[in-house]
Amino acid sequence: MTSPTIKTDNPKGKALSLLENVLFICCVIVIVLRATYAEAPMPQSAQIQAAINDTVYSLALSAVLIFASLLLLLVALFSGRLSYRTTAMGIGLAILFAGATLSAFCAANKRAAITASITLLAPLLMAISLIGLLDSHAKIKILLIVIVALGLVASWQSADQLFVSNNVMLQQYQDDPNSILQPLGVQPGTLNHMLLEHRIYSKDVRASFTTSNSAGSFAILTSFAAIALLAELLKDRKTSSPPSGNPLLAGCVLIVVLFGLALTHSKGAIAAFLFAAVIFALLVRTKRPKLSKNVILAGAAVGLVALVPVVAWFGLRFGQLPGGNSMLVRWQYWHASAQMVADHPLTGVGGGNFATLYHRYKHACAPETITDPHSLFLSPLTQYGPLGLLGFLIIVLAPLWRTSLSSSNTLERPAGTRFKKLAIACIIAPVLVMLLLRPFIIPPSTASTLDEKLYILFTDYIAPAVTFAVGVILLMKALETVGNNGYSLQNTSVTAIALFAGLLGVLIHNLIDFAIFEPGVLTTFCAVLACLVALDLQTLRQPKAVRATPGWLKAAAIGAFLIIGYGYFNYALLPVAKSTAKIAKARRSIELGWVYLAHNLLTDATEDDALSPDAPAMNGRLYLQRFYRPSVQQPQMLTRLDWLNEAEQALFIAAQRNPEDYKNFESLADVYSLRAKLHPDQKNHWLNEAFAAASVALSLYPGDAELHFRLAQLAEETGQPDTALKHYRETVQIEDSFRKQFRLMYPDRQVISRMPSDKYLLAKKRLEALSK
Repeated sequence: MTSPTIKTDNPKGKALSLLENVLFICCVIVIVLRATYAEAPMPQSAQIQAAINDTVYSLALSAVLIFASLLLLLVALFSGRLSYRTTAMGIGLAILFAGATLSAFCAANKRAAITASITLLAPLLMAISLIGLLDSHAKIKILLIVIVALGLVASWQSADQLFVSNNVMLQQYQDDPNSILQPLGVQPGTLNHMLLEHRIYSKDVRASFTTSNSAGSFAILTSFAAIALLAELLKDRKTSSPPSGNPLLAGCVLIVVLFGLALTHSKGAIAAFLFAAVIFALLVRTKRPKLSKNVILAGAAVGLVALVPVVAWFGLRFGQLPGGNSMLVRWQYWHASAQMVADHPLTGVGGGNFATLYHRYKHACAPETITDPHSLFLSPLTQYGPLGLLGFLIIVLAPLWRTSLSSSNTLERPAGTRFKKLAIACIIAPVLVMLLLRPFIIPPSTASTLDEKLYILFTDYIAPAVTFAVGVILLMKALETVGNNGYSLQNTSVTAIALFAGLLGVLIHNLIDFAIFEPGVLTTFCAVLACLVALDLQTLRQPKAVRATPGWLKAAAIGAFLIIGYGYFNYALLPVAKSTAKIAKARRSIELGWVYLAHNLLTDATEDDALSPDAPAMNGRLYLQRFYRPSVQQPQMLTRLDWLNEAEQALFIAAQRNPEDYKNFESLADVYSLRAKLHPDQKNHWLNEAFAAASVALSLYPGDAELHFRLAQLAEETGQPDTALKHYRETVQIEDSFRKQFRLMYPDRQVISRMPSDKYLLAKKRLEALSK
């Protein structure tokens, strides 16, 4: 066997090395933040009562990744010293960017499309940049250590949820259900109440993610990163003298991370992990891992292509898929998504627009409205079109196909304390940012007792940071060479095989889930993907000087950087930040009874963000609420008719900014119905206007029984008995189909109506009367 080349120095200049390390630490900070705080796949505007809402938080973190990558590119142009491996990932990113841009132009809600596209593209751009930054075994090891330490944090959070916090929430719900229902706006006795109660009693374990499946996907990544470190140590102890590292300590860390995976109780994630573990074992034992790996990928691709028509045939034939309730509803998701693709075959509906347009295609009997089709393929296809799907698949699959799974012939022995210093910086910087930022992104505690406040302070703020820091320190100790308090760092084929298996396991799991599109999971996935690409021998060669970059190109690059920065902050981040901050203030004003101030704030928010429909929609509904429940605490600046006029204007703006949202037209129908009561002499005119608005709403949500009921009543009032009969019949059929599926999914539960029982009974009564 050829002896490895020993590398102890850093050939780059101090300034360039420092800049690279700073950019590397910036990426680590974002990875840590996203893995320790739940970010929804589509950030929601002003849905949390905190100083920084989901959308601003996601856009700010995305900005760090985007501009760190652009700065790295500028440095490469000016220095000619950075190593960069040409991969298909760049091509895939360009294709995905084209698809996202096209879909955003065609999207109904352009603000949502811009935000979702940025949130998706930023981690993928980070992956390409990290390939250039991961130019040493030391950095690859540090990044893997960070990822495993985050797995420890997730395991601790999952254990806390299972044994403490979920029980506390359950007890609180049992003692006072309204304390849980009221802040969420859930009405007792409704379907949403039943679904929420089901989640509370199921004690869902999800760490810092939105679902247990997302926590499971994250655990697959962290588990195989831990396996990579442990397997490398075990291999080194057989070949190195003195032996390297402490495999027992690394093994204990792996056990804790696997414990976190088990706590999620995600059947799909656990099955995908076991499948990936089998692949890992097979590739470790084979003599030709690259060939075997490509055979596995090709076989999986062929099997998947062959399975698609079988799944489609079975679903169309039986109306469901085998596998219980989860596969029953997934068939409904996928069938509706296929119809959506058929109506938007070239552009998709736009990032973040799936949730709104899903109502148009949703099965009438389906109990849930979703924000993602729960499929690795359908999610980019429905939102970003075929270009988006192609680009995304190239980014995530090309590295798996092209990786050589070979061993590096370079053994690194960092001079002095260079490795420790960088690792410690990757502890201190994320921990400081976590401690400083979490009070702004986590709502303030409503605990009443000192013990409860101390517990929340510990679990929400201190424990995640401490667990992460301890995890990194333990793993650094595990890698330390026995006897000389130094490090001998090398990544061999077993490291690449472990990362390949983990990535493939996540992709397999997400064939029927959306976890990979959750920012925390996607950012970590991209980091592991970058490690896999960087492990190839060519990536670890020393950077070579290139021809000097022409002056005009440098000037153009700087100009492009400034233009992108100006555009991002003025058209993506700042309008959202201004608008959502005022929306949050308006919510607090409403809680305090300062409704007039809330209207002013929402009007300003509408002007601050010319693309978002959130503020005008909220403003219009607030005027309607004032009409129904006029506040005696507010000066009566406007008459009740003025309130309706203001509501109509606000709702018109919201409808223009998102013409696919049925709720805006439903609210406009309310406005016109109220006008009909206030103006008896113009009653028919306003009832016809209400009927027209409700008809538009129904066309956007044809499976809503209450909309059919509403339209039936308006048809009766406007002298259209045949139309009324049709909609009463649809009302009853939709509600009956829902009740049938409810009994199928929950045979031991009493049927809960999706629409109020009095309306359902009245619809049956009117149907019988009009049918005579």
